[in-house]
Amino acid sequence: MKPSTPLYKFKNACLLILAICFSNFLWSQNKKTTLPTFDEKAVKAVIDYMKTAGIPESEYEGYINFKRAEFEGKQNGTWEKPIVFKTMMPDSPVVTGCVNADFADTTFSSWRGSTGCHPGATAGVCTSGCCSTVGYVTGRHEIISVSGNDPVGGFPIIPPGRSVVVKLGNSNNGSQAEEISKSFIVTPASSGFTYWYAVVMQDGGSSHTAAQQPAFEIIMFDDVTGDTIPCSRYYVASGQNIPGFQTNGTTVYKPWSTVTLDLTNYINHQVTIRFRTFDCSLGGHYGYAYLSGDCFKSEIPDPYFCDGWNPDTVLNLTAPAGYSSYEWLKNGVTVANTQNITVHDPKLGDQYIVELTPYHTGNDSCGITLGYQIKLTPHPILPDYCPTQNIFTPNQDNKNENYTTHDYSWISKFNIKIYDRWGKLVFESEDPLKEWNGKNKGGDKSDDGVYYWHTSYVSSCYPDAEPKVCKGFVHLLR
Repeated sequence: MKPSTPLYKFKNACLLILAICFSNFLWSQNKKTTLPTFDEKAVKAVIDYMKTAGIPESEYEGYINFKRAEFEGKQNGTWEKPIVFKTMMPDSPVVTGCVNADFADTTFSSWRGSTGCHPGATAGVCTSGCCSTVGYVTGRHEIISVSGNDPVGGFPIIPPGRSVVVKLGNSNNGSQAEEISKSFIVTPASSGFTYWYAVVMQDGGSSHTAAQQPAFEIIMFDDVTGDTIPCSRYYVASGQNIPGFQTNGTTVYKPWSTVTLDLTNYINHQVTIRFRTFDCSLGGHYGYAYLSGDCFKSEIPDPYFCDGWNPDTVLNLTAPAGYSSYEWLKNGVTVANTQNITVHDPKLGDQYIVELTPYHTGNDSCGITLGYQIKLTPHPILPDYCPTQNIFTPNQDNKNENYTTHDYSWISKFNIKIYDRWGKLVFESEDPLKEWNGKNKGGDKSDDGVYYWHTSYVSSCYPDAEPKVCKGFVHLLR
């Protein structure tokens, strides 16, 4: 029988306290050595940040993968911070989306600017180097959205298809140099980059070496590895007989040129595109350029067509713009050397390849090959081509404001009618893209309640077929 003296109880209590303390100690040590994971909570935090930053949803996947790689790399000690070039803004945030690449918002948002001097500038002229002073300088970084012609070359300041450009540099001399650059995470939605440029430079003549002349440079880096992206570098110094340049007195100029870079090998990497302009190193001759850029999805969808219903079917195949040459091959045989081709009476299974050669590289290895496989058009007669939305709230909160139809690709002879509970027609349209805003045909707000809809359509491949009919209802709540 166990004793029940106070001393014995005190001893047991002490042992219990020691056991609890030791258990807590072991738990705390285990907690310290258990590494956190990049879980759903972490993903949500990244998404919340991107929403706050106004980043488009098309860029979410790439940035989440980037942050996951960063997190896991820091945990196992293999993470190396992407290289930051000296011309970047100090502590500037990573730009995840390829936003404002075309300067469409008429600001330098998501771009970085800097100034300096020609690297070979002589003492007493300009000796700060290129381009060590971060920031934009009025007259050396200029956004232009008003059309006009360059006073030297006579070419349009804004190229066809663009609405805004940046003028980098000016017509003042003094051995000045200017730079502008942009970084972004490459995603499937931004796996291609196109830029437009035009250049004007004075020619220093025989008194200047090529290294002393005004110059222009373009280059793109992989910030993760620090490597130059193949086929991206272009450097030209002023002088006579430069391919693609024209002459006006002592000035040479190149009108607008378009260049496209394929970045599919750099998805989830941060890359930087950089442009620089230089006056001559001796201080007496100027150089400047006009620039614009844009990202696009480099993967081109395969063409579809309606097989069998029309022997005169015609397909138009379009390759990306911005290449110096194009070669189309059908089943291995060259058929055209243009950007666009027309295919008459296509056959299911035909294979078309287009080989693209970029501008100014002088390197055959810089060519890009894209393939096309002719496919059948899907026959749109499935029920899911009917509207699926069953509620909408037109209350001016910018959420679920309109009643929309579903995906009506390859649809013709479309019609939708919406009735109130008493059978009165309140909305009708033959445009599948037109949405009902909750107002009746007189323009007044419709009451809350249930509304009944009726749609009909036929396949654009079979326009004489019996129409497909769908019926259903939708709740309007304000």
